[in-house]
Amino acid sequence: MRTPSVGIVGHTGRLGSAIEAALHRTGHPVRQRINSAIHDATGPVDVVIDASAPAGLERALSICTQNDAALIYCVSSISDTDRDLLLSYGRSAPVVIAPNLSYGHWLQLQLIDLVASSLAGLPDAPYVSVFERHPHTKADRPSASAVQLAERWDAAYGIPVREVASYRAGARVSGHRIDVDLDGESLTIHHEVTELRSAARGAALLADWAAEQVPGVYDSQEVFGMIFGRKPIDADGY
Repeated sequence: MRTPSVGIVGHTGRLGSAIEAALHRTGHPVRQRINSAIHDATGPVDVVIDASAPAGLERALSICTQNDAALIYCVSSISDTDRDLLLSYGRSAPVVIAPNLSYGHWLQLQLIDLVASSLAGLPDAPYVSVFERHPHTKADRPSASAVQLAERWDAAYGIPVREVASYRAGARVSGHRIDVDLDGESLTIHHEVTELRSAARGAALLADWAAEQVPGVYDSQEVFGMIFGRKPIDADGY
């Protein structure tokens, strides 16, 4: 498989710069580097990774259209208008929605499925809550990852989580946990990200995958499930 060339929107941000470093380590040519003031282009790209902010989506889509490129969208906040834009572009090229790029988040979702199915025969329903922590610079509350954890539990168990709590302080990346409280005991599924290089590594893997796909809008966690767990995926997975 040919290594795809990549453009990064938001390359000077914390996540964008980590993604660029990961792409260099894995041998991906980074041919376009874009932020609000600069568009440094040395050639066409196969994949655009948007690690900027909601305001950068239209510029990212413009670059995608010019290059007929796949899009990896890493911005966690998606408005209804942005969702419509992503769905529209997905009719002509692959779009991967990737608010969380880490492998550990995918594993956490698999554990939720396992725990929920194992609790089906208990006489009393557990009290389940989701807690998420980000540094104070994180605007979304709750985060997209916390919402995804809650939705995954709801789908797997059939009874919604009781609370989703957000905390804005502490170390520079993030932590997410789901607490399952039973009668006299408690189980916690906790995932902590301590370095952005873990997310950047996921972005490089998604770029390789997206460059080979048919048009459609895909969820990054479903893509990881296909790559790691060999689960089938379709273009309407999102």
